[in-house]
Amino acid sequence: MSDKTLEQVPPECGNFYQNGLAALEKGDAASAITSFIQALEIEPGFVTCREALRRAQRKAAENKPGFWKRFFRKGCFSTSLSEAEVLVHLQPLKTISLAEDILNKDPGNVTAHKLLAQAALAADLPRTAVLSLQ
Repeated sequence: MSDKTLEQVPPECGNFYQNGLAALEKGDAASAITSFIQALEIEPGFVTCREALRRAQRKAAENKPGFWKRFFRKGCFSTSLSEAEVLVHLQPLKTISLAEDILNKDPGNVTAHKLLAQAALAADLPRTAVLSLQ
């Protein structure tokens, strides 16, 4: 598998991506995230979509509660992170999906970014790995 651009993905995937961009333009980060995730379920290597997903995740995080509520909420990710750590080399695409679920709630989660990058490298998605390491 390799990283792909809009021109290299199926039309249905491109439609989800375009819907996500439209929602993000309107300021609806939650709908944008949903559309981008749907596109990435079809084509996990769609790096352009993953970049847009990161923007939507950051936008959604701007509207979240302050630091302390986020700090105390982080404990709820431990099960997903543990599962992802086990699957990182066995099922890298599942690990990417689990990491994205965490990043949808906490875009700054360093452990999720690290696992996503490791899984992306295992799945031969170098641009996706770099995106999470930035």
